[in-house]
Amino acid sequence: MGSLGDVARALPVASLLAQHRPGARISWLVNWRWRELLADHPAIDRLITFPRKRTPRALARLIGELRAERLDLTLDLQRHLKSGLCSLASGAPRRIGFHPADAREGTPWFNTEYIPRRPPHYSKLSHYLAFAEHLGLPVSQSLDFGLTRFADPRCLPEPVRGRGAEFVVVVMGSSWRSKDWTPDGYRSLVSLIEQETPLDVVLIGDGSQRDLTQRVSPAGADSRVVNLVGRTTLAELCATLAAARAAVGPDSGPGHLSAALGTPAVTLIGPTLVERVAPYKCGHLAVRSPVDCVPCGRRTCRRRAGRCMDAITPAMVWQVLAPLVRQESA
Repeated sequence: MGSLGDVARALPVASLLAQHRPGARISWLVNWRWRELLADHPAIDRLITFPRKRTPRALARLIGELRAERLDLTLDLQRHLKSGLCSLASGAPRRIGFHPADAREGTPWFNTEYIPRRPPHYSKLSHYLAFAEHLGLPVSQSLDFGLTRFADPRCLPEPVRGRGAEFVVVVMGSSWRSKDWTPDGYRSLVSLIEQETPLDVVLIGDGSQRDLTQRVSPAGADSRVVNLVGRTTLAELCATLAAARAAVGPDSGPGHLSAALGTPAVTLIGPTLVERVAPYKCGHLAVRSPVDCVPCGRRTCRRRAGRCMDAITPAMVWQVLAPLVRQESA
């Protein structure tokens, strides 16, 4: 029930359960915003939605759904109060959560056992996989996120259909203000892609990034920029990322989705810890801010000399992105 990136990184746990416990029936409780990502997932038998409006009636209905599942086991992958309460409300006799030292908001009170403690730099993806290890499931280096259905070109939004893999996705903004890149940085990077490659540029993001996008997206009929910000469903977003040559943007959900879909993700990282948040198999593509106060872990920057993300230049990003887009364009 957490962020899009957290949901994406937790998907291999369901795939591992389905693979190594074929007799198990798997239910997944997810925030209503991300339901489309899990619909028709091959490892999930039942999808339960955490309601958009948390009215007493809606929450009572949710508890009834959880109880009706007659669960033997819950895996609390979120570490927040609402996930702990839902774990308890399920009535499952066995409830596994994060180690108390790694948990938040009192979640250890609601679970009956815990995975071992992990160091602060431990990747979030590996932290989720620790739940599978706790259950005795073998975890390989190659993970199955169960998202291959989004490789179907018919899932693509109309503006990018027929382009093949001849475009780069640029992710506009993130859920943290401190993780957002600068308009000038975006504008220069888009110009570099257009000047140095024959590829198109597809801008993605939610509706809150529309103003930023207007400042970045060049005007004119000769522009190869496709603006999809605030204009795609979650399924269309996944299909776009799956079809792209590469994706680039700040530490955010689309970057993790991109990596899960097999598309290289170049991530601009400032206030968060690279080892903790780098997308699957894309740690070597992370562009770290050079300032000395990172990672601070703050949602709002307190640095007087300028934000850490301001210190990431288009040249730094292009140095990492160029080999990904030039090699196959040649």
